[in-house]
Amino acid sequence: MSCPTCGRPFNGSESKMVSPYQLLNDSVNQPSTGKLDKTTPRIPRLSAELLSRIFTSCVASLSTSNFPDVDYKNKTIGLALTLGSVCQNWRTVSLKTPQLWNTVHLSSDLPVEIAEIWLARSVPLPLDVQFHIPPEVNIQADEDEDAEEEEVEYITDVRSIITEINRHVSRWRSVHFSVHPEMLSWFSLSQKANQPQRLDVLSLCLYSEEGDEVEVELQGVVPSKLWIMGYIEEIGIQWNNLTHLAFRNTTVRKCYEALSVVRQVQFCSFDTMQDEDEFAMQHPLILPSLDTLHLEHYPNSFWDCFIFPSLQTLHVLPADPQLLVGVRSAIVRSKCQLKDLRILHQKETDQSEIIETLRLAPSLKKLHIRGCSISDTFFELMTALCKSIVGFRFFEA
Repeated sequence: MSCPTCGRPFNGSESKMVSPYQLLNDSVNQPSTGKLDKTTPRIPRLSAELLSRIFTSCVASLSTSNFPDVDYKNKTIGLALTLGSVCQNWRTVSLKTPQLWNTVHLSSDLPVEIAEIWLARSVPLPLDVQFHIPPEVNIQADEDEDAEEEEVEYITDVRSIITEINRHVSRWRSVHFSVHPEMLSWFSLSQKANQPQRLDVLSLCLYSEEGDEVEVELQGVVPSKLWIMGYIEEIGIQWNNLTHLAFRNTTVRKCYEALSVVRQVQFCSFDTMQDEDEFAMQHPLILPSLDTLHLEHYPNSFWDCFIFPSLQTLHVLPADPQLLVGVRSAIVRSKCQLKDLRILHQKETDQSEIIETLRLAPSLKKLHIRGCSISDTFFELMTALCKSIVGFRFFEA
């Protein structure tokens, strides 16, 4: 099978390019008053500028979220590589379109030369970069006398890739590093002199275990969105600019302490939260700007710590259906007007628990429930209680 546009045989990778190819094919098949020479390939008739705009629109169509998504990053760089493999003309245009290269995923297995080339192709645009190293790698190999030569070479290459990433620190827009906590000092995250001027998202997946006394120093960056996955004892960062905050493997105390200094926060996501018997708050914390809250695997004591007067979107995954009591208590105390409610149970939940929650959310427009059997009576009560609802989804546990 060959490409009907340029006649080049497909090698299999072009099957992923249905959407971009269709855009181009529709463009060249538009009615024209002139006569077309069927013996001439159609692609050269399109200017490089037009091709570049088509390619860029394909990248823009990929979905994004509040925090970096690995699949999205891989799709983006994969799109650039696939476009360049169709024909020489497309390759030339793709290499000269920096918008196709400013979102890159770099791993410790990638040759340093490739990392350098990919990063350079996006100049001068803001840069979205991810870096990943396997947890089992011995990051101290270059300082260990007993380490094998291959391990030393591996870590040397890793340091070289990170050096290349740091060379573009002024262009960082979002960064996601999956590394050992000790490696954070290798990046330009603590040197104020090299502070990224455009950094919007800082996402860290740190290989730490419960009980590790990990302290993270990030005084060199001022992101607006911070996502940290891993057990961390202390975080040194300038909190004043944060509007989005996400923790995984954390405690109620740490969430309370962080939010007490990030009062303008608009989005929060907390996953795998532990309770602490010794934590005693002085008073509930009011978060006047919080619009969206995502919670997974949390203790009921969380709701006693906060008041959310502006909350409109609430997504919760309780481990126990009884945790809905805390949800209702928070809605009553906060006097918020929920618009979007998602409750995902791991166990079957009594319909009465859901109905009692809906009584407190008359302005609800979207409802997503998992773990509750739906009856005709339940449906009638739901529509009567939430007259503005326009979308709902229900799934069994």
